[in-house]
Amino acid sequence: MKSMTVEEVQSRAKSAPMMLLIRRFATALIGLASTILVARFLSPRDFGLAAMSMAVVSLGDALRNFGLTNAILRKGEINEDEVTFCFWFNVVSTLLMSAIFVAGAPLIAAYFNEPEVRVIMYGSVIGFAIGGFAMQHNAIMKRNLEFRQVAFCDTAAVAVGFIVTLALAIIRRDYWAIVIGLVAQSIARAAINIYLTRWMPGRPRRIEGIRELLYFGFNTSLYATLNQASRQSTTLIIGYFFNSALLGYFNRSYALFKLPLSNLLEPIGQANMPILARLRLYPDHYRTTYLSLVKMLSVLLIPASAFIVFAGPSLALTLLGPQWEQSGEALSYLAPALAVYGGIYPISNLLITQNRAGELRLIALLDVVFRAGGALIGAQFGFLAAIAGFSIGSVLTLPARFLIAGRVGTITAGDQLRAILPSLPLGIGALVGGAAGQYAADYAGLVPILELISVSLASALGTLVALGLSRDARRVAVNLIDVGRGRYHVGVPAQDAERGVGLAERGPVTGG
Repeated sequence: MKSMTVEEVQSRAKSAPMMLLIRRFATALIGLASTILVARFLSPRDFGLAAMSMAVVSLGDALRNFGLTNAILRKGEINEDEVTFCFWFNVVSTLLMSAIFVAGAPLIAAYFNEPEVRVIMYGSVIGFAIGGFAMQHNAIMKRNLEFRQVAFCDTAAVAVGFIVTLALAIIRRDYWAIVIGLVAQSIARAAINIYLTRWMPGRPRRIEGIRELLYFGFNTSLYATLNQASRQSTTLIIGYFFNSALLGYFNRSYALFKLPLSNLLEPIGQANMPILARLRLYPDHYRTTYLSLVKMLSVLLIPASAFIVFAGPSLALTLLGPQWEQSGEALSYLAPALAVYGGIYPISNLLITQNRAGELRLIALLDVVFRAGGALIGAQFGFLAAIAGFSIGSVLTLPARFLIAGRVGTITAGDQLRAILPSLPLGIGALVGGAAGQYAADYAGLVPILELISVSLASALGTLVALGLSRDARRVAVNLIDVGRGRYHVGVPAQDAERGVGLAERGPVTGG
């Protein structure tokens, strides 16, 4: 695996967010089409039954390689033996997890009191097992900052999954359309990953420093598993306390909720983590790059969450159809959780690249306590209260994460808080505008699609007014435009670097 100078990282990074955003734009269109069209042929119960299985399998997806890929990916230099070891570890752990899922399928079905979940688990495990054979190939492309190939792979796989799911939904009109579609997506992703990298593993060999890697990997894997558990907690709780139909309503609202997360946060985060890893020895470049990410994500997500508060019901009715009214209500209750993701999401990248595995574990535990605890308390009062509890718990994790991440290193809790401040006026503007648009729609008695247009236009107008009044928000908006033009800048601005502004001696940010 070749090394890179900071200049090479900067050069490759300029196109990274743009390439991944293009990929996510394509997958967002496919995902939106899937959400709209498949919901017309399947019932809420079908989505609920599939969600029960997927919630459990997603926990295994976070756990299966014990964080070893991230442990190696964060290193400045890695060798072929380390990559090969990681591949075989992933394969063996994936097959073991698959066997556990098959054996535990009857127990999972009993937990949800839905016998059909057992056979759905059997089908879901097929895609899970196949994905383990290509995890390292995908990691190699990310490590080498080959974001064009990553973008193509994910887009093509999602397209295959969509085509299969839609075709089977039209033909079968049951939950197998979702299950088989996901298996097809996993097969396509694995095949394309392997083809694009053209990398073949050697024989497994013991590598140096395996104990340290496994220790760090265990902590990051525990973080990922607990983080996934906190995200899936509402699914697990609704599935247990209520029924598959209500879980189906929540599943579709969460699918709409995840569109900006999976199609904005994940691509930028995927580009940002290897970039931060490469910049560990350049503290000021590292700090500037990280805080710029928090600012840009917050400026996008906080106004979006304010919009969804009022647009949720009309959005779900317009996109999904009249049978999904409860999904719209659930979407509105999820909106506050979206607002804090700009500050929450990048912190894992920060801690991983600074070798702070123990603190990853700590924030994961806090996430479970706040999110799952909130959903569990809310479930005692009803379906929507469980969702509200999850959202409130998500908001409460933000200050805790800031304090933990800012305890050491060059990025303090205050720095992170100041990074999200420019987005607050935009959120207020979107909230006021959305309320006005909703009032006008209710007063005029508009149908859902016209109500959605009314709320959208008013919310956008409120955001633009706030943007015009906030100089800091305009600066961040300019940076976002630069990203859209493929001019993403990593580290201290060049003009400052020439003047020696903000540059530090070469040395690690923190950690080992």
